[in-house]
Amino acid sequence: RLADVLTQRGMPTSTFSVFGQQVVLTGEAGEGSSQFVLGSLGLPKFNANPSINNMDDVIKGLNNDTSADSGFHAETWSHKLTESLAKHELLKPFVDETKANTAFPEGNAVADQFKMVTRIMQTQQ
Repeated sequence: RLADVLTQRGMPTSTFSVFGQQVVLTGEAGEGSSQFVLGSLGLPKFNANPSINNMDDVIKGLNNDTSADSGFHAETWSHKLTESLAKHELLKPFVDETKANTAFPEGNAVADQFKMVTRIMQTQQ
């Protein structure tokens, strides 16, 4: 994928999807970073209604407590969840600060995706 080639050449890249995880953005295993996946309306607050006060910390703690005999599946699950939470924490404040300056048709799924693309592009400025 193009993002992998650019990363190998020293150019910082990120891949984004506003319509679920896309195979075309996945790239080669171990090459480059994984894609950011957003909805066409942005990123919702993670765990908006926790059942305990420090639930986010508990979730992170449980998924960082792996050991040498945890197994490949457990290690992969823990790594992917931790990576996903970190990306969410990194990106959400930037996306929340953006506004689309162009008028897009209301109630149109494709227009909502393009609107989110314009907002994502603003996070790089």
